[in-house]
Amino acid sequence: MQNRNILGGIRKVLKISAIGVAFFVFGVPNLVNALVILPNSVPMIEPLNNAEYSYGVKPSESFLPEQPVFKVIYTDDDNDAPFYLNVVVNGIPYSMALVPGQEGEYFDGLQYEFVTPTGTFEVGTYSYYFESSDGQYTYPWMSSESGDIINYARMPELGTRTFEIKAGSNDPVIIIPGILGTELVRGDETLWLDLVRTMITPGDEFLDPLMMNVDGVGTDPQVMPGDVVRVKGNILIKFHYLDLLISEFNSIGYQENTDLFVFPYDWRLDNASTAQKLKDKIESVLRQTGSAKVTLVAHSMGGLIAKQYIVNNGSDKVDKLIFIGTPHLGSPDAAKTILFGSNLGIEFVFSFLNELEIKKIAQNMPSIYQLLPSPAYFAKLGGYFYDLTIHKVFNFDETSAYLSGQGSNQSMLDGVASFHSSLDNLDFSNIKTYNIIGCKTETITKIIRRNSEVGGDEYYIGMQTGDGTVPLGSSDLAGFTGVENFYVKNTVHSKMPSLDNIRMLVTEIIGNTVDKDALPIDVEMNKEGCEVTGKLVSVHSPVDLHVYDASGNHAGPIENGDLEQNIPGATYKNIANNKFIFLPEDNNQIYTIKLDATATGTFSFRVQNIISDQPEKTVYYNDIQIVPQSSAEIEISPYSSDTNLQFDINGTGNHVAIPANSVLSEDELEDYTKPTTTIFIVGTVGGNGWYVSTTSISLSATDDNSGILRIEYSLDNGAVWQPYSAPFVISEQGISTVLYKSIDRAGNKGEVGQAIIYIDTESPEAIIVFDPDKKDIVISGEDNLTPVGIYDLGSRVTLIDEAGNSTTLNFVEKNRKWSYTTALKSILYNGVELEKITKNRFNFKWKYKHDNLTELEQSILLKDVFRLRAEYNLKKNITYIRGKDAETGKIKEKMDGLVLVKIKTSKGSLNYNY
Repeated sequence: MQNRNILGGIRKVLKISAIGVAFFVFGVPNLVNALVILPNSVPMIEPLNNAEYSYGVKPSESFLPEQPVFKVIYTDDDNDAPFYLNVVVNGIPYSMALVPGQEGEYFDGLQYEFVTPTGTFEVGTYSYYFESSDGQYTYPWMSSESGDIINYARMPELGTRTFEIKAGSNDPVIIIPGILGTELVRGDETLWLDLVRTMITPGDEFLDPLMMNVDGVGTDPQVMPGDVVRVKGNILIKFHYLDLLISEFNSIGYQENTDLFVFPYDWRLDNASTAQKLKDKIESVLRQTGSAKVTLVAHSMGGLIAKQYIVNNGSDKVDKLIFIGTPHLGSPDAAKTILFGSNLGIEFVFSFLNELEIKKIAQNMPSIYQLLPSPAYFAKLGGYFYDLTIHKVFNFDETSAYLSGQGSNQSMLDGVASFHSSLDNLDFSNIKTYNIIGCKTETITKIIRRNSEVGGDEYYIGMQTGDGTVPLGSSDLAGFTGVENFYVKNTVHSKMPSLDNIRMLVTEIIGNTVDKDALPIDVEMNKEGCEVTGKLVSVHSPVDLHVYDASGNHAGPIENGDLEQNIPGATYKNIANNKFIFLPEDNNQIYTIKLDATATGTFSFRVQNIISDQPEKTVYYNDIQIVPQSSAEIEISPYSSDTNLQFDINGTGNHVAIPANSVLSEDELEDYTKPTTTIFIVGTVGGNGWYVSTTSISLSATDDNSGILRIEYSLDNGAVWQPYSAPFVISEQGISTVLYKSIDRAGNKGEVGQAIIYIDTESPEAIIVFDPDKKDIVISGEDNLTPVGIYDLGSRVTLIDEAGNSTTLNFVEKNRKWSYTTALKSILYNGVELEKITKNRFNFKWKYKHDNLTELEQSILLKDVFRLRAEYNLKKNITYIRGKDAETGKIKEKMDGLVLVKIKTSKGSLNYNY
């Protein structure tokens, strides 16, 4: 090589068309001009002295997604740089570049390489050779027309070499996250999942750009999916989602973007459209890896997307299908999210996610509707929404109608059945399918609207085993051909992909190393031991619920409004103003329950025993009166009776024991029927629905299961409810309203009944006035409750009100042409003369001229009580009134115009006014 280098240096010096040459003749130098003809050297391409790069390629046999690397040595004795240096594969040239770090001269030889980008070559056998040129003519003094050529080198000089690409040793895996499992970004801003902002923003309003229009399209078109959620949080609080699962794959030789892939997507959108994007992802992975099939690992809603892909495209390109916590038939928690909001399982020591913000986003989110229980769910597990205010357990259609009536998106509700119709009975017989089911965690299976209250509805929930979000009955595929079910205990839905035992199980399935006799801890292939045991504690209306375990761990609200959930295995749920917590008791745990009032009102409190997934008894405290300072506490354990709540009404620290109102058996727990209350009214019935006596009110109630706890009634339109213990009397005249209801021992409140009671025990009174036009007295009736009918028979006039009470006036009359005199003989009330009427006389005299009244004299006498004379004169248009009243004395008045004296009966006597 050294001689070549020297020669190359000389060549560079001598590459001149004319040079001087010195000849020495007899020691005397003579200088002459001479032409030196030296051709340009052809560059050389040589393999490395390295066995790894046999014939310039490493490796000559590779497995996808690995791609070969090409490397050779380029040498040019003239020190010319390559004009081009290519590796030509199947006739296509790929330019090679100087290996980074190479320095020196070309006549020394420098390494060039082509690092094949991932995905360039698919499975197959390829021919290749190397070619180069320094761009120089071999004989530069000759023109191209003379036949001179540019220097060209080739390795090998003749023919080609081959390399082979084979399918990768690992079948490619695609991980499909569930709802919330992909970051959503807007430019450089991460909206979901930004835990820091979620922790410090009480209402989480920064998530508003995630809201959707009624057609399921985002309100902000700049919101796009980012990466999958891997791990979120900080050094103190972390939420592991997919990072640990990906690391588990790495530990068995998988590399991301080589044979392990993730599928981020916008989890708000219609899952059917996302399934099309999954198809594109699968096709891309197959092209890149050269494989014929992929394995899909799908968490939660990701499983529905995988199933939709198979429905659309068949299973030919899917080798294995692994479900993790997939709600195959839907989940009642989706309905809770739409109606009341949810933290969607994003829980740490604290639950920072504002449930009402999620409710707002969910209203027009197609994917959350596709997570609602399907018709197959109802067929298998029954209805999940109970509205006891109308005595209904809703079927599928009735549930949809109720959700619509609460403001949910009608068109999205209409699509639930059709979305699930092809998924719920998917045939897995041609796919190796593995279904990982979470169990032994209390999960909502029923939402019960028990009572409708002025201050807010009272709700209750039913809970059974599941993963905390998906009931076991929905995630289970027992009975489906070709499916192996694995039941994993003590799971949390949102964290399932990161749990040690599930990660281990998934990689064992991938590697075909599952030992069914030695499964990871808490993993079984049957449901045995999946049941939960513990107590479901609930409080209803203005009270905060706090729970402490024996180690001082707390579950309940904290000062900033967040929810602390630091008790292992506990499940805390909110529905409107109702709070629930399930407390496991598998290990004989002891808990202290503390209740703090937040307003004046009443609260109810329940402690339900659940043993092996079955409720056995419930201790019930009903409508305890509280003020904002009130508090209560009770200690519960597997052995506690839970029947004595320690109550401090004024917050003084002095507690008194309040006994439970009822202890319900297993059968009585299923009492979802409201009691019926009946009213009985006893009194003398008059006319038109009126009572003409006082009334006695009796109440009774019946219940078909747990029995009656209490009957209540109200006489002030519900402002105050009084307990009923014995018949009571209503004597008030007029219209009285009685509201009444009953409560059974299970807490069901019967419909509020109403009885309107009309009482009128008094007869009407008569008003007697002389009518100058008729030249006769006119009698009208007066009653403070109803109109009065008048029946005039001349000397006897009867007044009757609507209730049938009567007043009869018996007159003595003596008529004259220019005067009218009469007197009352008696006044009868309902046929009874209350007292003998005092001697009396009514005398009226008048004069007319040309049909006009010119004078009128009215003389009224009630012996020893009053006498009165009123004289009217048209000419003066004045009425003079004179007389004497036994109580007020002398009467003397002058009044303008015609004044008519009115005589009025009053409890058998008479009085007057004018």
